[in-house]
Amino acid sequence: MNTNGNAKETIGLTSRVEEGSVRKLLESSATAVYSNSGKYHFSEYSQGLGYSNLTLILIELQQFIKDCEEAQREKTGKINFLIIEEPESHMHPQMQSVFIKYVLKMLIEYQYITCTITSHSEQMVRAMPLKQIRVLRQIGWYSSIIDPYKTLTENRKEYSDFVNDKNFSDTIPEQMSREILYMYDLNFANIVFADKVILFEGDTERMYIQALLRESERYPFDQFDKIMTQLRAQYIAFVQVGGAYASAYIPLLHVLKIPSLIITDIDYKKEKREESINSSDDLINDSIAISTTNATLKKVWSHNQQNHKLSEQMHSYYEYSGSNIVITINGIDNIALVTQSKLDGFGKTLEDALLYKLKGEENVKDVFDEKDKDEWEKGNLEKIKLSIPKKKGKKSIRDIVNSIANNRKKTDFMYSLILNNQVKESLPDYIKEGLIWLAAKN
Repeated sequence: MNTNGNAKETIGLTSRVEEGSVRKLLESSATAVYSNSGKYHFSEYSQGLGYSNLTLILIELQQFIKDCEEAQREKTGKINFLIIEEPESHMHPQMQSVFIKYVLKMLIEYQYITCTITSHSEQMVRAMPLKQIRVLRQIGWYSSIIDPYKTLTENRKEYSDFVNDKNFSDTIPEQMSREILYMYDLNFANIVFADKVILFEGDTERMYIQALLRESERYPFDQFDKIMTQLRAQYIAFVQVGGAYASAYIPLLHVLKIPSLIITDIDYKKEKREESINSSDDLINDSIAISTTNATLKKVWSHNQQNHKLSEQMHSYYEYSGSNIVITINGIDNIALVTQSKLDGFGKTLEDALLYKLKGEENVKDVFDEKDKDEWEKGNLEKIKLSIPKKKGKKSIRDIVNSIANNRKKTDFMYSLILNNQVKESLPDYIKEGLIWLAAKN
């Protein structure tokens, strides 16, 4: 090129490569491509938010590991502390489970990294060992960080009344047995995020309670319905535990400070003989020793009144349960139990109490009161699927319920009750009072 004075000059380009300019170039011109066995290729924009977030988190994790390794080599004294906040966003449940297992594996490999993950995901909690979980809960006006495993083991003597596990009463072991941890692992993820917990024995209890909550919301006619509507507005964990294992959850629920109601069957029997109880007189007569096959009730009554025999406590319950049928636990104010009482016709099971309420106090004295077969097929019971024994003579509610259980018709019975709109009409007193107690607990 000629310039003034016919001087010949040359204009050229030189390159100056800096990290920032390279990053901008790559961001503007490069696209991530995902390959499936080399056959199909997808752009990053074809992925959902869950995959995009997961990819970004994994890249950041790898970079963090690289930085930590460099700090280890250079001995900078830096603390390798990683915080991941709610990584489950936009991830489906399986992806959440796979991700948390990957992180746990990574932390085992790189033990110089300390990691805290905050989450509202049941899937992630379910994959975590109880020993590594901390729970943040609001208690009154304050927030508290709870270490369930540490608190349970440190206070195992206090909780030994409720658990069939030597490690809860032995001062030497520092860990709970595999059996207890397994039970907690089954339901902990469901419990930990709940406002309140209802523990029940079997499927029919779950069906009935959930149907009752729905009915009360649809048709709020009275004060009880309004209370149930308020209860339904909260997150309630429904935990199936049977009659034998409900007590094992009392320590965990107490540590977590979650208001909880145990709904269970009284399952009475005579104390020393196999002979069954066939009259309500046996339940109120102090001279007849009675007991229960329900392990949870045994443990709670024993804990509450250790100087009184079980038979005495059961007779006392039947005598005074007219004024208060909610069984509270000494030293534990956030958990209560309810079971059938004399207000439920001296029923032994949920089905007893339901049928007694449907038939009406004016028609039957109690669940032992016998009637002709056609009497059990009238009124509210007309469309209910009953399994009436074929034996000749009169039958009681106890006879009918035994036949339902023996013929494995409990689920059919409950469906027929729900589908024929008999849920509120059959509400037993013990369940009603228990739910009112739970609704009032904060």
